[in-house]
Amino acid sequence: MFDLFFAPLAETYFQKALISFVSRISRIKEDAAIGIMYTGIFALGVVAVSIFRHYIHIDLMHFIMGDILGGADTDLWASAFVAAGVLTVIILFFRHFQLATFDPIMAASIGLPVVLLDYLFTTCVSLVVVSAVSMVGVILVVGLLITPAATAYLLSDRLDKMMMLSALFGVSSVIGGLYLCVWLDSAGGGAIMLFCTLQFLVVLTVAPKYGLLARWIRLRNIVPQQVVEDVLTTVLRNGKAASPSLIHKYVGQGKGLHKTLRRMIQDGLLRHEGQALALTDKGRKEASTVLRAHRLWETYLKSIGTPEKEVHATAHQLEHLDQTQTLAYLDKKIG
Repeated sequence: MFDLFFAPLAETYFQKALISFVSRISRIKEDAAIGIMYTGIFALGVVAVSIFRHYIHIDLMHFIMGDILGGADTDLWASAFVAAGVLTVIILFFRHFQLATFDPIMAASIGLPVVLLDYLFTTCVSLVVVSAVSMVGVILVVGLLITPAATAYLLSDRLDKMMMLSALFGVSSVIGGLYLCVWLDSAGGGAIMLFCTLQFLVVLTVAPKYGLLARWIRLRNIVPQQVVEDVLTTVLRNGKAASPSLIHKYVGQGKGLHKTLRRMIQDGLLRHEGQALALTDKGRKEASTVLRAHRLWETYLKSIGTPEKEVHATAHQLEHLDQTQTLAYLDKKIG
């Protein structure tokens, strides 16, 4: 029991402690410290097991890859006790962990023991890792810590909901991985991690807010702000409602212009007047801001000696810059 539980626990705990120590006392960032210490301590553990193989009876392949189908009753009992203990700690100190993780300065200012909480959390992570090592191996257990949480992160912005989804994805990974293991007649630990990764890829594709499909739809429906501003100034300069053909003459965009016009009507910038399009009060205000920026840029460009034939075209490009800061700068520059 010592070599199957305490040795990996000590390795995992000191690995996290060293990561924290290195990132605190040096200019090395935590992500770099994780890469250095994780591989270094893992290598140290492999070397130690090889040297003391007469005293520590651990099969290295079993230790690395795991054997979930060959787990003993003691492994199951150890996992149950660890799960109960870690859940208890998380429930009791959830707010403390949350504050110390996201805003350690504020946590320290109100008297929370940030370092103690960090090491308590490290202990919980270490216990979870050790309880899973015999089932999925020391390498794949890292994936089970990260991948379900990353999958939940694609579906929620709230920490409590994210934790519940992460646990759900972890359970579904084990169940689905076991079915995959039996179906393919493969290693259990690898099948679990493979199913977990496939689960992540599916969510990455179809997540309603942060998925690839949702991102593609947003990019497909996006309307360039520059085109919107060009339409507004075109209608404003026309002095009355402008026909779509007139707007197309000055703005261009082809078929994409119809989508832009529909979006501007939905956003309350344009309204129909028969077959023509007129500015709403909101649209007139934004158009006036853009037109003023254009005039200011023309004045400024003339003042610095820009050739007359280039002034209008250059001002047309520059008028779309961040207007709040730009107009304040030009107002101050040209008085």
